[in-house]
Amino acid sequence: MTHTNAAGQRGTAGSNKVEIAALGAALSKRFDASTYLEAAALVSYLRATSASVRGLGFKTSGTGLAAAVEAGQRLNLSASWGWQPHATLRLAQTSLGTTRDDAGQVRLGDARSAQIGLGATLQTTGDSATQFSATARLLHELAGRPGTVLADTKGGNGQTFHSSTRGTTLQLKAGVEHRVGQGTRLFASLNHTQGLKAGNKGSSDTGATVGAKINW
Repeated sequence: MTHTNAAGQRGTAGSNKVEIAALGAALSKRFDASTYLEAAALVSYLRATSASVRGLGFKTSGTGLAAAVEAGQRLNLSASWGWQPHATLRLAQTSLGTTRDDAGQVRLGDARSAQIGLGATLQTTGDSATQFSATARLLHELAGRPGTVLADTKGGNGQTFHSSTRGTTLQLKAGVEHRVGQGTRLFASLNHTQGLKAGNKGSSDTGATVGAKINW
């Protein structure tokens, strides 16, 4: 976490750490050979720690709830490649409550998110044991404007600070899956998110995921 002083100099102000334990479920419905509807929900427990270079800090915990619905259609481009346009709706809320440090109280406002998105996936088809895919999606945030209230040690003289994540985001993903047995696949993916407009303009995030899928 950095800050900029009146002279325009940037320095380290402290650090934030968030730990998450989550449990989720997903459902998928296919209406015909190409059209699908998918829904997912995720409940999470969060623990947040914030520390200042001046020695102040606090810890707090809370809960999160997220849900998403996606509809799309799979179209064949050739015998080995398919194209899949899709539309997405995502809703989420996180609550972290009130905590304090040696200087005063900090009340972290509920963070709410409502996103709509359009995208497409290019992927291999057929019965090959190894499948490749690439996805591009534009997401627009409608609700993201969390507020944090800083008050004195008795909770008085509260000042609210708002941030905004409203705006448009580009998500890119490339992945590979390999079948290792009946109903079992290993997968790996590389993801990049780039803020394009409004509150999240200029922000970016890159990550990788590896795991296994088991169907029964």
